[in-house]
Amino acid sequence: IYTLSLHDALPIWSAGFWEANMIDGKQTFQHKREVTYSDINNRGIVDAASLVDYLQGIAILHSDEIGYTTKWFLDNHLGWALVGWNVNIYRNPLEKELLTIDTWTENYRRVQADRDFQIKDEKGCLILEASSRWFLMDTERRKPARLKEEFFSPYIFENSPPCAKQNYKIKVPGNISVTSESVYTVIRRDTDTNNHAKNVVYIDWAMDSAPDNLYENYRISQIKAVYKKECYLGEQVKCTALIDDTETYFIFTKLSEPENVVCKIFILWQEKD
Repeated sequence: IYTLSLHDALPIWSAGFWEANMIDGKQTFQHKREVTYSDINNRGIVDAASLVDYLQGIAILHSDEIGYTTKWFLDNHLGWALVGWNVNIYRNPLEKELLTIDTWTENYRRVQADRDFQIKDEKGCLILEASSRWFLMDTERRKPARLKEEFFSPYIFENSPPCAKQNYKIKVPGNISVTSESVYTVIRRDTDTNNHAKNVVYIDWAMDSAPDNLYENYRISQIKAVYKKECYLGEQVKCTALIDDTETYFIFTKLSEPENVVCKIFILWQEKD
C-alpha cells in the first residue's frame, strides 16, 4: 500500500503551470515539464522509474489543484494508496525535451478508482501510456476508507476519456527458474511522509536486479507492478528475479516475513533502436 505524498513528487513540478486539455475531444488535467540534467541516468535518458515518478507527480498536482493537498490528507487521516501500474514506454526522453503530461480519472467503483496518463513530446508523438488503480486509505486504521460522491466528484471532468480496463494481477509462469536474489534495505531517501518505501523504489530495485546484458543492450518497453504490503524505514527486502529472455519477473518479500509478498513487478525489455 503506497500513499501519495509530496516526497514522491520531483522538485521541478511547479504549481500553476497546468491547464485543462483535450485529447480526442475529451478533457484532461495537463502539465508541461522540461527534462533536466538531474532527471537523466548514466545513459543520458529518463529511465522507467523516473517516468513513473513523473506520473505520480502530476497526480499529486491534480489533487492539489482541486483542494486535496498533502496537508488536507494529513489533517483528515486519509491518503490515496496505490494498487498497481500498467505502463507502456515507447521511447525514453532526453535532456531538455519539453514534455506534455496528461492525466484523468473516471468515477470510482466500490472503494477503488482508476487514473490514466499520457506523455507526449513537443511534436505530439506519444512517449508513454499508463494506467493505475488506487483506493482511499484511512491512515490511522490502515484500512480502506469509503469513497463518497461529494469527495470524489472534483477529480472528474465533465467529459474525460475512459480509463483503460486493466487487470492488476501478475502471474509468474511455472517454468521459469530463479536467476538471482538480492537484498535491499529501506533507507531514508527511499521513504515518503509515511516512512514507508515509495512505490518507485521497487522499480529501481528491479532495474538494479536485472542482468547487465538486458540493462546495457535493451530498453524497458513495459512495466506492470502490483503492490500488496508496506515496507518501512530500516526493513530489509529480498528481490527474487526470474528471467525468461526479455520477460523478467521480480518478487519482493520482507526478510522478516518471507511467506508474504510485498510487491510483484513484470518488466518487458526491447532491443534498443
